[in-house]
Amino acid sequence: MLFRVATKKKTLFWFLCLLIVASVIVNLILVEKEPRKQVQHSIQPWWHNAKVDLVVKDVRYFVRQCRIFAMHSTPQEPQEKSSANATVQFSSSTTSVTEIFSIPVSTFTSCRPKSNPLSHDGEYLIFNVCEMTMGAGGCSKGRYRSADHKHWEEYIGITWIKGEQYEAWRTLGSTSSKADSVKKVVNK
Repeated sequence: MLFRVATKKKTLFWFLCLLIVASVIVNLILVEKEPRKQVQHSIQPWWHNAKVDLVVKDVRYFVRQCRIFAMHSTPQEPQEKSSANATVQFSSSTTSVTEIFSIPVSTFTSCRPKSNPLSHDGEYLIFNVCEMTMGAGGCSKGRYRSADHKHWEEYIGITWIKGEQYEAWRTLGSTSSKADSVKKVVNK
């Protein structure tokens, strides 16, 4: 008696498996016979609608999640030249976006860009952020600068040289307490 119950359960199990496989095959055949719909999606990169934080000499700078991105647009070869009117039409432009800086990660610290995080003083690109240590509740002002997008310095405070006030900057990653460079503070 027990043998017959076990055999019936096995038979029922295999029958259900066969039924599931058959329904999957039928669905696949029906899906293949339906005409496929052509759906076009316009996928735009994140910077397409992003707010530009700073423009310096045809380079657009974006701040996103405490990182700085630079967008360079270079026109392609001209399609049409007209020497009489001196007009040149470009078919389109090539755009490249590269990450040029990311805030160094500190343990238990979060980063938030300020309302106007980027500035340019004619020589340096300066990035201002609010660095918050978790649990402290305050915001320490983080400032970073670079003249070439490769060599970055962090602001370490004010120093005085022969009675004049200077901003002190240290090479990013340095553990020295001395400034690697200084810039005179001009009070307006």
